[in-house]
Order: sequence, then structure tokens, then C-alpha cells
Amino acid sequence: MKVEPAVHQISIGREPFTGFPPPNSFLVCGSQSSVMIDSGWESENDHYARLQLIKSLNVPPVNHVILTHRHPDHAGGALRLYEELNANLACHHLERSSIESERYVSAGVTFKTISEGDRFELGNLTIEIIDTPGHTIGCIAPYIPELSALFASDSVMGISTTVVRSNEGDLGEYEKSLRKMQSIRPRIIYSGHGPPVTNPMARLEFLIDHRLKREHELINLLSISEMSIDRLCEAMYKGISKPREALAKEQIISILRKLKNEGAVKEDHGAIWQIN
Repeated sequence: MKVEPAVHQISIGREPFTGFPPPNSFLVCGSQSSVMIDSGWESENDHYARLQLIKSLNVPPVNHVILTHRHPDHAGGALRLYEELNANLACHHLERSSIESERYVSAGVTFKTISEGDRFELGNLTIEIIDTPGHTIGCIAPYIPELSALFASDSVMGISTTVVRSNEGDLGEYEKSLRKMQSIRPRIIYSGHGPPVTNPMARLEFLIDHRLKREHELINLLSISEMSIDRLCEAMYKGISKPREALAKEQIISILRKLKNEGAVKEDHGAIWQIN
């Protein structure tokens, strides 16, 4: 789907979990070259559909596939694009080992490592890399200044808040990244799932406020009584469906670790949390 003259949004593949849209990848077309941002799932059917679309558009050659982060719904299909399009693969250096070890080590693929300030010249358009750690520790957000368009992937979505797992991301860094994206003042944000965010400043403010409210809610609960993660989940996510309960607990763990690092809470008596 063409979302603006130089940008095509490709939404293909299975839902990551029930009721959640398939991942987006984006084809950005400059006057001299094109770039794919994310690659979707590793699936033969998905790859065939992506490739047929790219070929049908008759755009300048795709020279790079930029992966915003390590998750398989965004990085899984990169190898096939590398093979079919002869495109270079690029990701943040903190994501590289995870992506390579999970999928590409046996294929002998060499990744270009990128980070804040790196640029891709497409002719009339430039893609600048913005470091946005949080959702994962090496998450990036490509930005096109000529379009004031930010590709925030899973860090900013209009359909949902973002999961930050404590074993691969950092909630404190995520909150800093949201404020960093605010400072850019993008005209539009293209997300990892769902439609573009057309009110980016309001959405970013909402996400920051949501995080702060969750932290305050957790602190208020612990100020009444020490609690386990299970009890915190019951209190903070009343009525949550079973499939999403694990994600809720991941969020609680991430909040607790952030607050522990700030000296606000502590763990005691075997996974029981209390105010410090």
C-alpha cells in the first residue's frame, strides 16, 4: 500500500498473537536507490508476496535492508531479500549477534552495523539512523528529514502500547527514547504494526504518560503491601486474557527492574517485592 509517494507499507504474514495485526515492512524509494525497512516473517509465502510487490512497482534497486530490531516478525525475512535482491543487510551493532545467531550464522551473511548518525543516501531522500533503545536494547528508528517521517517500528504504535521485555530491553531507556522522538517532532510515524500514526506528538505524550501512570500504580500497590509478580499482575491487569497474561507479567518485571535501579523498590523473601 502506497502511504505517500516515496513510501510503500507492506503488511504481510501471520499475527504475532491473536487480534494483533501482522508486521509492517516499508519500501522507501529515492530517485537513485531504494531501501527496505524491516523484512517481516521468515515465510516462503510472505517472501513471495513481498518480492512480487517490489518487482511490480518498478522502483530503483533496493540496496539495503535496514532491520529496526531483532524480533523475528521484523528481521526473519531478511535473508531471502538478501539473496533475491542482492541487498546489503544492516542493523544496530547491539542487535547483530542476536539476529545472526538466531537465523543467519550458517548462511555466511555479513551485516553492516549502524547506529546514531549513520545515513543512507537515496538520491532525493536521505535516511538517518536514530538510536531508540528500549523495546530492545539496540532498537533503531530510521528517519527521513525530507518527509519528516519516522519509522519507529514497535517503539510507537497507534493500536497498542509497547512490550518491553526485561531480558532484551530496558524500560528506562525506552522512556528516554520516547522523549527523544518527541524532540524530533516528526510529521508522521510509521509503526511496526497497524496504520501510520498521524498525530505523533500526541501519541508520544500519551505513551510517556502511560508509562509514568503504570509506575505510580505499582508503587502505590507496594506501599500498601509487599507483593509477588503474580499478585501485582492480578491487581494491575484485571480481567486480562490468558494469552496476554505473560506479556503483562513481562511489563511488571521491567517496571520493577527500572524502579529497583532507581532505588525505589527492592526484592525480598524470594521474588516478593516491596518499597525500599
